[in-house]
Amino acid sequence: MSQVQKLDTVIGTPVDSTPPVKRSTNRVSTHFVPTEEIQKLTLGSYEYLASKLDEAISKDAKRLFGESIPNKIERIGTFADHVLIAADDGRFMKVMYERATSGAIKLVNFEAINVPLYTEANLGSYLDKEARSIVDSLLAHDISQAELKLSALIPFVEETVPPTDTQVVASAIESMRADRPWKRLYRERTEQVREFLGAELKKIEERKLPAKFTKLTDGQVPESQHEGYKDLVHTDLAYMSEAIGGWLKSLETVSELKDANAFGPEEQAVKTTFLAFAEDLKQDLQNVRESVVESMRLVGSVARLGELYDALAEESFHYEVASQFASTMIAGLRNSK
Repeated sequence: MSQVQKLDTVIGTPVDSTPPVKRSTNRVSTHFVPTEEIQKLTLGSYEYLASKLDEAISKDAKRLFGESIPNKIERIGTFADHVLIAADDGRFMKVMYERATSGAIKLVNFEAINVPLYTEANLGSYLDKEARSIVDSLLAHDISQAELKLSALIPFVEETVPPTDTQVVASAIESMRADRPWKRLYRERTEQVREFLGAELKKIEERKLPAKFTKLTDGQVPESQHEGYKDLVHTDLAYMSEAIGGWLKSLETVSELKDANAFGPEEQAVKTTFLAFAEDLKQDLQNVRESVVESMRLVGSVARLGELYDALAEESFHYEVASQFASTMIAGLRNSK
């Protein structure tokens, strides 16, 4: 899980959850236990080790961090031969130590650890990226992953701010362009797929959709005139959503092939590969369709919706070719059961 920290906060979960024993000589009523007696009692314990490590780190702070000693140094992980420490200025260190039989601690070596550090200057881009990732997980029905990512962002949520039009569309486009297992196999077998489809491929090529709204997105059409394109953009996106629905319908029966007799014992590898291809394609199409519908509901910017349509038009040819191949193969295999 990624961890983000603000400059004034050190993020990390210490290995130990029990704070070191506080050594105090303050009198409580008439009872008093000397500090050295407490040390004798705890010698060899984890609490004793932790307290000695903290003392050694504090004493050697200049050697560890140089002239620029941080205001706060925290031990975030304790191991048999080293500790991990974090400073409030974003520096992390791995410090090796040796422990004498007497309990004395000696810091013997140290090295800086590079971890992702986000400041106010670049935190926004990180949060945007993580927010899009959460949306993708939700669209893929991976609720546990979405909750995991969301929990890491909770400390930064100060108020409920709806995503911008740009963020919604960027997430949808990023999702449809993301590399997936079916796309990798499709790239590797493009020639074989084209040959398999034959004349059907020519029909798909003839109805290949061009980009239509670049003038909206590149500023050629003044924003004051964008409203005039609203109905057209929505109609075209609705058409794309309907087309995706048709491709999905053609893949509905892919799950029936799991027990199909069309595959012999020696063809199980082929079966596994094809099922993985078709099921991943089906899931991707579902995600894309949902993101298109959601974008049409949430996004008010005509230019951003035009950008979404053009991106979808660019990807739609490959979606249709892959869907036609998979559905034709599914139908043939079902008929041969």
